[in-house]
Amino acid sequence: MANLGDTLRAARINRKLTLDDAEQACRVRRNFLEALEDQRYDLLPPRAYAQGLLTVYARYLGLDPYPLIRLLPPEPGVEPEVLAPPPQPPQAPWRVGVIIGLVLLAAAGGYAYVQGMVAGPPSQPRDDPLIITIPTVLSSPSPTAAAAGSPSPVASPSPAATPSPVATVTPSPTATVAALVSLPSLTGQQLSAALGALQSMGLTGVTEQRTSGQVPAGIVMEQQPAPGSRIPQGETVLLVVSRGPPPVTVPNIVGRPEAEGRAALVAAGVRPGQFTNYQGRAQLTPAELGRVCVGCVLSTTPGAGAEVPPGTDVFLAVRRE
Repeated sequence: MANLGDTLRAARINRKLTLDDAEQACRVRRNFLEALEDQRYDLLPPRAYAQGLLTVYARYLGLDPYPLIRLLPPEPGVEPEVLAPPPQPPQAPWRVGVIIGLVLLAAAGGYAYVQGMVAGPPSQPRDDPLIITIPTVLSSPSPTAAAAGSPSPVASPSPAATPSPVATVTPSPTATVAALVSLPSLTGQQLSAALGALQSMGLTGVTEQRTSGQVPAGIVMEQQPAPGSRIPQGETVLLVVSRGPPPVTVPNIVGRPEAEGRAALVAAGVRPGQFTNYQGRAQLTPAELGRVCVGCVLSTTPGAGAEVPPGTDVFLAVRRE
């Protein structure tokens, strides 16, 4: 994969977009977008917030943000956790010698028993007792005895020595792996509640607002990744939040009869205010008297052309005489 800055810049140029277009659409300051494309990470906020900015910008360009997030440099000053080697069990060297001695003693007794069975019962009682020679376990023949031609004892293992400690290899330092969490469904929740749930799970939430005629303002409409996804702690989750229905434009009804003006306001998606400001000759200038007929609309509040939420009250001033 190309580096982070080249990938973002190429995607933006292919879509024939400028940084000003991206700034208005993503609601991310231009200097942060330039820092991402130039890979000037020192100009970006801390990594958790930089991940959110990169996620919004990448999705705007039609890119998958998760491979790009891995290209961000790690947070400086974070030391990896080193695991200590497991404790070694205590050694018991004396047990080895005891076990070897018991095994040899049992073998010698078994050998004498078998020899007696092969020779059969004695023809007459033996005056001398049966002597069984048990080979020495913890000693070896001296050089003098070997030179005199004395029979060599049965070969036996050397005295049990304390086993040397097993060499342990200390694992090389590795970075702690972030725990995976299962992402719950956040759609239909208030934005504050959804952000609190993400924070409690060790995740970061970034928002994107869209108009909707069906979902009330401030309610989460979509989320990325999808519910049920398993992602590491510290990752960023995009929340698409409703801005409410699209705004409507106050029509220009100045100079029209009051009843006709009220009907035009209702048709535009706003409603006439409960109170009407009726003005007579004493309150009007000669120009207004010459421009507006009696019973016609002098002005509206908000004025004509204003963008307001649907159902906003628009108050009228009407010429009385």
